[in-house]
Amino acid sequence: MIGPSKEERLEAARRRTQENIENKNSFGVQGKGVLDLEKIGGYKKEIFYRPKAGMNHLDFIPYLVTGKHPQQVKVGYPDYILDVRVHRFVGASKSTYICLEAMYGKPCPICEAREKMKSDPDATDKEIKKLYPKRRCWYNVIDLDSKNPNQPVQIFEESHYLFEGPMLEIIKVKNNYDFWDIENGTSVEFLATEKSSPEGKHFDYGQFYFEKRQPYGEDIYKEAYNLADLLYIPSYEEVRNAYLGIDDDEELPAEEAKPVERTRSRGEAPAEEPARTRSRGLGAEIAEETKDQYKDETPARTRTRQVAAEPENKCPFNLRFGVDSDSSKTCTQCDQKIWNECADEHDKLAGK
Repeated sequence: MIGPSKEERLEAARRRTQENIENKNSFGVQGKGVLDLEKIGGYKKEIFYRPKAGMNHLDFIPYLVTGKHPQQVKVGYPDYILDVRVHRFVGASKSTYICLEAMYGKPCPICEAREKMKSDPDATDKEIKKLYPKRRCWYNVIDLDSKNPNQPVQIFEESHYLFEGPMLEIIKVKNNYDFWDIENGTSVEFLATEKSSPEGKHFDYGQFYFEKRQPYGEDIYKEAYNLADLLYIPSYEEVRNAYLGIDDDEELPAEEAKPVERTRSRGEAPAEEPARTRSRGLGAEIAEETKDQYKDETPARTRTRQVAAEPENKCPFNLRFGVDSDSSKTCTQCDQKIWNECADEHDKLAGK
């Protein structure tokens, strides 16, 4: 297979990173998981990189896309990340599943349960929030702090909100879009600070530094895990059964057995293809090790279409419609259609 030239590869790398920067706010390892580890021999603890409190040093290693990619990176081109929306800690098995609705525009039983819960007067905001998909990222990295001079490539998984987002902010300032390229790339140094919250412990990341490194040869692609190829896409029934805690062969009432039919809105990708909006899990052992590491994230909103706002105040949380657009945490619980209208009205009032 003939791949892109060096110039094409570098341009694609810069464009890919720029795309992530522009969409960094537009939007999770355990059970069957987001990654199908059976393809690489099953779960092994040493496969996965875990940062330590203090300074960490990594080289990000890209993988070559060989098939379908969530963000449709072309076959033969490299990418440094697997960036997807997932539902975490699903059911008694505490599994993680890719969100079928956020990623592919297909019915998702957990999203359906969330929307149904919104009409339950006894449901709390915290209960509803837990059913929103979270944005998680996977990378191939080499741990430069390892004492092993032949340290192998490992998989690093982290919250987009906590890691990728802050790193992209510095990349933008430093104009270092090809930091992960095999020839022009740089080593990345960052500070991991342990924090505690009501949900448990997690790392906050900051102080990102980039240092020029020696180039890698193309053989490094062979050492990287093909993250897009490892992406596991479950069926509606599998996610539903895990969420409800039922056996696969257990029959459900007729009204629960079938997914809710969903009408595709204008501009949304067809069900069989990844959604065009940016949206970016691994054995039971790693789940147990990391279950308290990450704090719960509030899903960011993305504008899916332009809708003319009505003059009356339609805010369901008694904020000023159009004026207080996206100014409160409660805005993240707003119906998408009303949120879009409020954002449009805000732009109108601002003269945009």
